[in-house]
Amino acid sequence: MVQNGKKISIGILDRGCPKLTYDLERFVHELKNSNIDVKWNSIDAQYIVYSSCAFLKMYREEALEEIENLKKQNKQVFITGCYAEYNKNKKSIDLYSFDDLLKYLRIDVEKRHVSNRFLTTYPYAFVKIAEGCDWGCSFCTIPYIKGSFRSRPMNEIVDEVKILVEAGMKEIILIGQDTGSYGKDIDVRFIDLLKTLDRIKGRFWIRLLYLYPLWVSERLLDFIANSEHFVPYINTSFQHVSNNVLKSMNRGYDREFIDKVLKLLKKYRITVRSEFITGYPDERERDFISLKQFLGYGIIDLPAIFMYSHEPFTRAYVLKDSDEYIKRERYEMLEEEIFSIQHTKKRERIGEEVLVLVDGKDGEGFYAHSNRDFVLTDYRYFVKDRTLTGSFYKGFIQDIEKEEYDFVVAD
Repeated sequence: MVQNGKKISIGILDRGCPKLTYDLERFVHELKNSNIDVKWNSIDAQYIVYSSCAFLKMYREEALEEIENLKKQNKQVFITGCYAEYNKNKKSIDLYSFDDLLKYLRIDVEKRHVSNRFLTTYPYAFVKIAEGCDWGCSFCTIPYIKGSFRSRPMNEIVDEVKILVEAGMKEIILIGQDTGSYGKDIDVRFIDLLKTLDRIKGRFWIRLLYLYPLWVSERLLDFIANSEHFVPYINTSFQHVSNNVLKSMNRGYDREFIDKVLKLLKKYRITVRSEFITGYPDERERDFISLKQFLGYGIIDLPAIFMYSHEPFTRAYVLKDSDEYIKRERYEMLEEEIFSIQHTKKRERIGEEVLVLVDGKDGEGFYAHSNRDFVLTDYRYFVKDRTLTGSFYKGFIQDIEKEEYDFVVAD
């Protein structure tokens, strides 16, 4: 595309989660197909497309600060992604959906193919299987931002995964705000999608993220444990363990259910990453102590803790927010607890054999992630031996916590 005799250049700033990265990759494909010079994560361009998270207040504040700085540099900024969706009721010429921005740029959206992508994350790729969420958790802004739950057609997903595998991708990461609800609105069973994907030929991993706890069943875990491609890993956010807090959060399960799920995960030797919130308005001192004790047991393989954010457009916003000092104190106590336990567990793994996917080169070695770690959030591995980006490598953990790496691996 040419403007005033010059080829248009657009800088893409990806400041969101994997779900936004996925949307951006499809959007950028259309830009490049229209002969627009695209610069990924660069501001050296005529226009800037800024895509950002808006899930929490701190993310919105960070985004606003960066957007204002860009405007001070006289950059024309098109704001899209969840930040634009969160502010959908505000009058601003800067806010666009991806489709509206394509129309503004006079790109024919009718000619798009569902599997066209500008891939930025080799050797892994995200595949969105659904959008939105219907659970109605009291603290969560996702229903306001993304709307009700919608599944993608199964044939679109399967075709996209096949294309990615043929293109050389070694890990397919299934994403959505609520992956386990897949198919409920289109008369398709979630397990049937997984089984179909597992039958695709090739050597590659499939990883399942963002699974609501109520979807974790023995049938699902048995399938994952005995599948061809699915790694022994799930990401499911329990959010708390106190029945009092879980009820107020409108999570739909209790501590007994969590214990049942954890027993199943242990039975099938599946690694679990789970997020927890502290400082929620109805979190009493004994609720916090219960959560701290639970995390202290080290049952969760990959725990993460977040400090509660009092968000407009949520059910919990009518509650009185917790004292900021108490929230911060509890958060730091849990962070310290998790760090101590994880350090001990890491030391116990020295000598263990691990299978990793090599993500890239770093000096004299390579950086990688294992089949039991999500590349963006979990443990990072440094491979000392010669290998290639995009290859699978099996070695032994020789050391821990070297520079930015959690483990050092060699043959």
